[in-house]
Amino acid sequence: MTFSGVSLLALFLETLFYGVFLTLYWITLFILLKKSGIQRELLIPVVTLFLCLATAVRVITPFRKKLNTVTSSI
Repeated sequence: MTFSGVSLLALFLETLFYGVFLTLYWITLFILLKKSGIQRELLIPVVTLFLCLATAVRVITPFRKKLNTVTSSI
């Protein structure tokens, strides 16, 4: 496979897994909001932090790849 083909496959798989994670986040949040106690107080912030980190990685990845291309050509 060519580099562009592999990059396109990686982008597709990243998007697919991010979508799965986003769906699981909302299901988990729905379940945890019905509960009370330490499970709710501890797990909701942790799961939300994971979502924020996954979103940050999704946003930063295209810029990181573009930066690597620019610096490798110098």
